[in-house]
Amino acid sequence: MYEQWVTYFDGLTIRAMDNVIAGGIAFTLSYLRGAMMLLVLIAAVLMLRGDMTVSWGVRKIILGLIVLALLQVGNYNAVIREPFWITIPNGIASALNGGPVSITAAQRFNSIAQAIEHVVALADQRIGNPFWNIRASMSVSIVQLFLHLFLAFVFAVWQVARVATALIISAGPFLLIAALFETSRQYVLDWFGKLISVSALTLYSWVMTEIALAGGMTWIQQRFTADNGMSATISDLLSLCAWFFICSLIMVGLPMLASIGGSGGAGVATSVGAGLAGGKVASGAAVSGTASAARMGAAIGASIKRSMGRGGR
Repeated sequence: MYEQWVTYFDGLTIRAMDNVIAGGIAFTLSYLRGAMMLLVLIAAVLMLRGDMTVSWGVRKIILGLIVLALLQVGNYNAVIREPFWITIPNGIASALNGGPVSITAAQRFNSIAQAIEHVVALADQRIGNPFWNIRASMSVSIVQLFLHLFLAFVFAVWQVARVATALIISAGPFLLIAALFETSRQYVLDWFGKLISVSALTLYSWVMTEIALAGGMTWIQQRFTADNGMSATISDLLSLCAWFFICSLIMVGLPMLASIGGSGGAGVATSVGAGLAGGKVASGAAVSGTASAARMGAAIGASIKRSMGRGGR
């Protein structure tokens, strides 16, 4: 199931991402070429008047040419899309497997799901007639449900890291033009920082997924080979359930670890924390976010004012 889901969902994600990238590049280039011509004209006039140094004008023109070069579909895919969507995730997978990738994470999820079903079938076999062992039968069914829920949650966190990477990559063509202006360049730097953060989140989710799946598989192989009796079987199933629950709790905090001082992962972690803790935390986060937005707006306004003051002089 997991392998088919990944194939289907990745196909949809890649198709949407490529369409947005192509559309965003076409949209941005329609404005960027005109902006570049206007920038060159203004820079030439200001340099002739002596209001601007030659080095400043050359830096602006070079920056514009770099942005223009990046906003070609082939260049953007080679510099941004391929490294963050394919190269880095494959490198992480290769490192975790100790060499060339021989099995995907989706295949590992399928393996652990099949192992859970095998263990449950073994427990049902030991129970015998469920009408004579209703309590044991219900316990096994509840544990089976929770095991699959925790496994699905671990898979969801891993998949969210993939989707977040695609979303941030897709936003690039619309944001790169902001690098031409002093007051908006920070947004481009923040966008690149989010790419780094989501790459770290991908790494952490891969590592945590590997820990969860390897631990679950090892426990199944060690505890469910011998005939330990019905009580021991249910106890071992509960222990396996607790293992996935602990791994799920750790994975909730992965976005905070992936923030690396930035706002990308921290924002996700704050949202998750607010949802888990209730309205008071959410209200506090909203007030804090409003204050931060006000301070950011004031800083941008002051920067624009200083830039206009320098231009007047």
